Amino acid sequence: MAQEQSYAIIDAPFSTEEVENIYSIPRGSTILHSDDGITKVYNNAGQLLLSARDSEAYTLATPNGLAKATHVYEVPDGSFIYHVGNTTIVYSGGECVLTVINQQRNNESIVPDLSEWIEQANDWSVSALDWFRAEWDCPSDPPDPDNDAVNFIFNAIEPNYGLAIIQPVLEWNYGSSGCWTGTAWVVWDGGSYRSVSHVSVSEGDTIRGTMQFSPTIPYTNWWEVDFWNVSEGTHSMLWTSRINTDEDLAVFCALEGWSIGDDDDVPGDIYFCDMEFEYNGSNVDIQWNAYIDSGFDQILSNLDVDFDNNPPIDDSWVTLYTDN
Repeated sequence: MAQEQSYAIIDAPFSTEEVENIYSIPRGSTILHSDDGITKVYNNAGQLLLSARDSEAYTLATPNGLAKATHVYEVPDGSFIYHVGNTTIVYSGGECVLTVINQQRNNESIVPDLSEWIEQANDWSVSALDWFRAEWDCPSDPPDPDNDAVNFIFNAIEPNYGLAIIQPVLEWNYGSSGCWTGTAWVVWDGGSYRSVSHVSVSEGDTIRGTMQFSPTIPYTNWWEVDFWNVSEGTHSMLWTSRINTDEDLAVFCALEGWSIGDDDDVPGDIYFCDMEFEYNGSNVDIQWNAYIDSGFDQILSNLDVDFDNNPPIDDSWVTLYTDN
């Protein structure tokens, strides 16, 4: 009788680094997501290390939706995430540390919608942009959060047709940490990539999120995504070719939450300031629009979005109110 196939239960992101709260795999591994819903991991010699059913993997909150743990990857800080077709190759220090091949046509690994974006300011019609910087102070902790409550605060860029997003993200309780952390994220339908070198953050620390387009690196166009804790002088960074254009983009300042039941689960007010939007060294005019999710508006008190569409240069601002 043939031996029954054994499947691993993946309950944390894959990573080639030895850190806490991840599912460790060797450097040089290849992850294959096949269309039958099975994820397989091979080492750099082509030997099968594990098989996992995506349907049995834990579901994790990412800053662009819920994702199966088999499709979340924590990669070395400063990695180059090169994407072509259905293959993503992650380079670190000139070495290929991870290859991900996604053959799934009907991808159920992520929910690529904005249903858990509590409130945001957005501009979906930015014709050209190669630099976006925003600063904000880490707000107060959620007053009495549920253990599962997760909050993400970020400025971000997407192509204006969606499907991918780059984000320097301030995280509350990511991975059940019970504290503030920050890191660079690159997410699209089929994969969520996070710098494994998260930055510790405390209430009142000044955060800076920057995204810069670099068309001069050989072979492809790249965006650099940086999360800075200005107060501590620490930062996290990724490069990606998944968004390979500086035209027809959307920009955001947003608060996102998962397992949010009431006001005790969300942080204090968030004030984005000192924002810069540039293209080829010239200022780009951003016309903000406010959006508050109607479902959250029923369970959270006094949500509000305020902004100034005609500020002095280098002083654009957005405030996301939570009344905490």
